[in-house]
Amino acid sequence: MLGGNPAEERIPTAVVGAGVTLFVSVVITQLLFNVSEPGDLLAPGVVVSIATTGPFAGGMVYGGRLLRRNGLDSDRHPRIARWCGGGLAGFLGLNVVMIVVWPPGGLANVVGWALFAASVGGCGGLAIGIVEARAIERARATERATARAEHAEQQRERLDYVNSLLRHEILNNANVIEGNASILSERHDGTMGDRAGVIRTQSRRMIGVIDDVRVLIEAAEIDPEFEPIRLDELLAAEADDLRESHPEADIDIAVPERTRVRADDLLGRLFANLLSNAVEHNDSDQPHVWVTAERAGETVFVRVRDDGPGVTEEERDRLFDREGARRHGLGLYLVRTLVERYDGTVELTDTGSDGSTFTVELPACPDDPVATANAAGSATTAVAMRGFGN
Repeated sequence: MLGGNPAEERIPTAVVGAGVTLFVSVVITQLLFNVSEPGDLLAPGVVVSIATTGPFAGGMVYGGRLLRRNGLDSDRHPRIARWCGGGLAGFLGLNVVMIVVWPPGGLANVVGWALFAASVGGCGGLAIGIVEARAIERARATERATARAEHAEQQRERLDYVNSLLRHEILNNANVIEGNASILSERHDGTMGDRAGVIRTQSRRMIGVIDDVRVLIEAAEIDPEFEPIRLDELLAAEADDLRESHPEADIDIAVPERTRVRADDLLGRLFANLLSNAVEHNDSDQPHVWVTAERAGETVFVRVRDDGPGVTEEERDRLFDREGARRHGLGLYLVRTLVERYDGTVELTDTGSDGSTFTVELPACPDDPVATANAAGSATTAVAMRGFGN
């Protein structure tokens, strides 16, 4: 309701004021016409008049207060006010005709009847207006939800098409360019060979970007289905793949057997990007990467440490953003996107001239008997080692 029409936002106060006015009017009328001494306050006529009119006037007060906090858009208030005013005026007019036709006798009875009719009509009209407004709000919400669902389906179809286009057209062409550039680079020396080498390098980078974009598209899938993934097997496989492309790299994997997390087949790309980032941004002749994992409660912590030059202060804040991908590539932005897809986190937990450590937190899977036994054994060993160290 913030920023709405001030006149519309004053309507709830006006409704509350009308309810209070009607109730006070009933009390004053009874005091003036039917109460001459304290004992008359409990007279049947006074009690009945206040008891019959009071709940409807109180209903208007409650309804007005409800308008302030029930979340209805303020642009619905004028229509609710018209229902309230129309109900009050209509029911009062009908009862005025009845008063004329069947006079109740005495001014007090006339005024009491009129105030009762106004309270009933105003409260009834207010209730109808609120019910109608809520129905309209629900209909609008349903329409918006339907529109969002249709838009999401259209977006999914477009993303599927783009993914197919990347896979079958652009990626194939990039592979053809990279293959021919490799042949030219091997067959020619000098300037021709150097230029072919540049084409091959840039083609490989383009292929990597295309693959990352495809993964981002797949990561945007709505309601993905996750299953238990063996983290020890997955990390070992990713390390083997990295050794093939970077034979100079030294990669150590220390992950407890049968450590499982909730994920899907995109999890491999998450760690592939972390591992390749650790190697490709290491200036040493033999980059070294250490990967460790441990489970604490319902979370698995995976740490990827390298002996590279570290991350500068200026890069740290935007390391996982799209803007920060300029130096470290799209890989770290993709890592963050995937880890959030699994309801996990990733952060740079340590960096300096002797290397950096990235920590990934992922939801663990419920233990099976083998994993429980391994966890118990690991805990016992850890306690023994701590005792030995002391």
